[in-house]
Amino acid sequence: MGKTIIQIIAALKEMEVNILRDRTLKGLEAADARGLFGGRSKGPCDEVKATAAIGLYKANTSIDKILKILDISRQPFMCI
Repeated sequence: MGKTIIQIIAALKEMEVNILRDRTLKGLEAADARGLFGGRSKGPCDEVKATAAIGLYKANTSIDKILKILDISRQPFMCI
């Protein structure tokens, strides 16, 4: 009797996981159709901005001014 109940609970849990997986995949497909992509967005400091930041820094431009010109925050600038 106890084994049967555990098997029924396991079957229900498996069904729940499958439903969740299906809904997630449908949501990702719908987002893809709208042109939206999941995950973390790309950081504000790409290769062009990094090169520009280095050039401005070597030209003795203040860090605050570089951040305003390139429209980036301090943390990505410090990682360059």
